[in-house]
Amino acid sequence: KGQSVSLCCAAAMPNVVVPMAVAGIVVGHRLQFTVAVFALAKIKITEALSEVVVAHVVVLLLAVVTATSAVQIHMIPHSHQDAGYRETVDGYWRDKVSKTIRTTVKALQEDPRRRFVWEETIWLRYLWESNEHEIIEGFKQLVLEGRIEMIGGGWVMHDEADTSLWSTANQMTIGLDFLAEKLDVRPRWAWHIDPFGHSVTSPSIFSSLGYSAFVINRIPDPEKQQRKENQTLEFIWVGSDNQFPDSQLLAHVLDSHYTTPVIHGSTSSERALDLARQCAERAAWYRTEHVLVPFGSDFRFTNAPIEFAEMDALIDIVNQNPDQHYNVTIQYSTLSEYFEALHNSSSAIFPSVPSGKDFFPYIACSPCSASKCQNVPCGAYDAFWVGYFTSRPHQKLISYRQDAVARALNIMQVIRDVSLVNLTEIRDEELIVRRARNTSGLMQHHDAIPGTSFNYCTISIDECDCVKDYNFRIEHTTNSSDVLLGSLVASVLGYNSNITVLTASEFSRFSRTQPMWTILIRF
Repeated sequence: KGQSVSLCCAAAMPNVVVPMAVAGIVVGHRLQFTVAVFALAKIKITEALSEVVVAHVVVLLLAVVTATSAVQIHMIPHSHQDAGYRETVDGYWRDKVSKTIRTTVKALQEDPRRRFVWEETIWLRYLWESNEHEIIEGFKQLVLEGRIEMIGGGWVMHDEADTSLWSTANQMTIGLDFLAEKLDVRPRWAWHIDPFGHSVTSPSIFSSLGYSAFVINRIPDPEKQQRKENQTLEFIWVGSDNQFPDSQLLAHVLDSHYTTPVIHGSTSSERALDLARQCAERAAWYRTEHVLVPFGSDFRFTNAPIEFAEMDALIDIVNQNPDQHYNVTIQYSTLSEYFEALHNSSSAIFPSVPSGKDFFPYIACSPCSASKCQNVPCGAYDAFWVGYFTSRPHQKLISYRQDAVARALNIMQVIRDVSLVNLTEIRDEELIVRRARNTSGLMQHHDAIPGTSFNYCTISIDECDCVKDYNFRIEHTTNSSDVLLGSLVASVLGYNSNITVLTASEFSRFSRTQPMWTILIRF
């Protein structure tokens, strides 16, 4: 702060052209700087001087740096828990997620400064079914204290391209119902950091559910770069007028992928300085002094005490001397703490986007070293993520049918319950309906219905064919759902006895056709 910085570069080699190698210098949040390049020359050493090599090329970079405000980093610890991707759901719980929950509860109990956010509710059902009472009670207490925050709240982090309005509403409902029953909480912030593009339906849905902000990530890379330059990564996102008029909420686009920060350095001091440098660079892309930095990755924190201890040490070094660390201070935060700080900032004035704006298709400009990528704009040879709109069509078909069956069960239950006919209790009715809805909810996961999960082993585990696992779950659920659906229809029609329900799968065994619905036969 208030210092002049000069860089000198000298070369003494014959017949060398010194290129302009200095493109700029990162100086932190809202800093003004002036750069003057004093000399750049092409020096050709003559033969007379070649034995005494005495040529110099000096490039003097003078940067006068003036800081206008400090930067407050809100580091959000998280672990992205796919409900199936390289492993099945059961496999991930056994190998990854159960360890994340156990060790995270322990780590947060050790230090009151630490925070954590949790998105996918399906894993909490696994936790409650594990009957690990000590971990469950510890988790509940940390939620009560606000140090673990439930965000999103759906059964899974749903895809936004292949899902329907009903299937999205269903998976959100079962997730939110679980949180209300077990934890007595209702999330305020949506968190979609991995779906491959974002739909205009999403702000409509989340704003109608009472959410205040929506954190997203995978928008087309050219647009993300432009938004970084224009400081418009945070904006008011207006939903679809056709679905939910006047629906809007604050959107926050992660400036980098959620697998951050990636810190370099051989000593703690070097790593702390690199962390502060990254935070200062990211701060320049936002309008306020408050900056959200995710701390995590896929299935991170399986050994949370070690993860936190390493980051604690770096945060302490930075905070002990902010002036030597780009005027940055860092704290662990939940999304509530970040957005509340943002709300209280005088600089928190954000633009809005036109109604109907979405972020499809997702364009990922991955680093490309091939010759075809040289001087080619993003998108010309990079990945347009559109194949998942139609990939694995059979899995999409049976998933959509599962949605239809789950919805039909709900409808028939309501029709039967409001009818005046004498009702006969159907065995395991609520269990079957709940399983049908939960299976439908699982299939909305952003690696399930899109067909981007693996159907072969990439690592040495037993459960890694996610496609087979998803299909088995649907088939297992469909058989019992069809029987119940037929019984409910018969009940509404007044036939409470002497009914045989022949399901579509059973009918196909002795017929050349394969009907998609239930057939009733009365004797």
